[in-house]
Amino acid sequence: MRCLLWANAIRPYTLAAGFVLAMVFTFSCSSGGGGGGSHDDDSSSSAGGVAGVSSSSAGGTNRSSSSGGDLVSSSSIGDVTVSSSSSDIAVSSSSSDNAVSSSSIESVVVSSSSVGGVVSSSSACVESWSVTTTATCIDAGVETEACTGTTRAKAKLAWAWKVTTPATPTTVGVETETCPNGDLSGKTRPLLPKCGTLEYDPATKFCQSPGVVKDLCGTATYTATQFCYNNSKVGNLCGNNPQQSYNPNLYECKQNSNGIYLKNGITDSRDNNKHYEAVLIGTQTWMAENLNYAASGSKCGSVLTGSGTVEDANTPTCDTYGRLYDWSTAMGGSASSNLNPSGVQGVCPSGWHLPSDAEWGALMQIVNPSCSPTDDCANAGTKLKANSALWSTNTGTDDFGFSALPGGYGYIGSFYDVGNRGNWWSATEDTDAYGRIMLYDDEDVYRNYGNKFDGLSSVRCLQD
Repeated sequence: MRCLLWANAIRPYTLAAGFVLAMVFTFSCSSGGGGGGSHDDDSSSSAGGVAGVSSSSAGGTNRSSSSGGDLVSSSSIGDVTVSSSSSDIAVSSSSSDNAVSSSSIESVVVSSSSVGGVVSSSSACVESWSVTTTATCIDAGVETEACTGTTRAKAKLAWAWKVTTPATPTTVGVETETCPNGDLSGKTRPLLPKCGTLEYDPATKFCQSPGVVKDLCGTATYTATQFCYNNSKVGNLCGNNPQQSYNPNLYECKQNSNGIYLKNGITDSRDNNKHYEAVLIGTQTWMAENLNYAASGSKCGSVLTGSGTVEDANTPTCDTYGRLYDWSTAMGGSASSNLNPSGVQGVCPSGWHLPSDAEWGALMQIVNPSCSPTDDCANAGTKLKANSALWSTNTGTDDFGFSALPGGYGYIGSFYDVGNRGNWWSATEDTDAYGRIMLYDDEDVYRNYGNKFDGLSSVRCLQD
């Protein structure tokens, strides 16, 4: 029996390596001798199989073989060889010295290859983009698709500010505009230090604590318990004193006191250079203790508590509370004054004066701004009285260092209320003289209208 292979169709395909012809073949078989033509045939078959019959065209030798019941045939047409393998039929063609083959199930494929290479059938190309021109912060980049050669733009890189010199609490740093690829734009900008989340310029400000920025005091910094005076001097806040500023060249804080004390205090050259403390309250500088100058007509109480008599000679009462004066002695012969300052030196040392009623009123308004200068002043007594057991009860908080003490008062030769009451003269009269009173059982300061002829009171001097 002779079997013939026929090409039913030739279909062109294009592969990456060259041009491929796909040919579909059919077979026909017949018994007996074939037609004309001189051929060299060599066929064999195995059990159950049908031997393939080969035919040849000019210049080719064709052989066919089969195994396991499969028809295998091969023929050459010029330089084309058709072969089959296994249970499928594969047809391959080759040119020159290279054979290209492929197989597929239930089909016949004819493939061709170019000289010097081997090409086999494969799946379709997978899309893949790669960078062909790298993007910078100035120019966009380019990406190319490998299968089609298509290109697309890749976005420019973004400039960013990079710290090149870190800021410190006292210096400004530097930031440089930088591209992610390391290129520099040449632009820089200052980097301010931060106080918590707040930026500040260390040339004029400083970080006192996280989130608290203060102006420099000249070139100096200061803590929360200090202040800047006149943009040039740093001073210490004094205890609970609400006053936030004073001249550190003239005043100072003292341990365990709220007072802003006059440096070195004052001395009374009339009284063997007796020393007195003085405190700043607002713009006024008051003696921080009662005057104890033994002027003619001044008296001392005879007892430290309760009531007694008044003496000309010094007593322990005067050492503690100072001397008592009638208004005429306190004034030193000067006329009444309600000026601010009064202009009345009176019994006070040089450079100091007896305060007028107006000056006492100004003190009350510093201690309690809601007070009237010509009336009693609520709560001022607590803030001005000394925190001392010399007060029989209801000692003060002494917020300003005034340190008022209960020195009592005198009247027609008698001495009263030491430990319970303090009386002070002013330089102002209106028939009788004005003054101020503080009591052991009261928080206020009272504006008093006292007997200027028979009454004896303490004196506080005020700096000119």
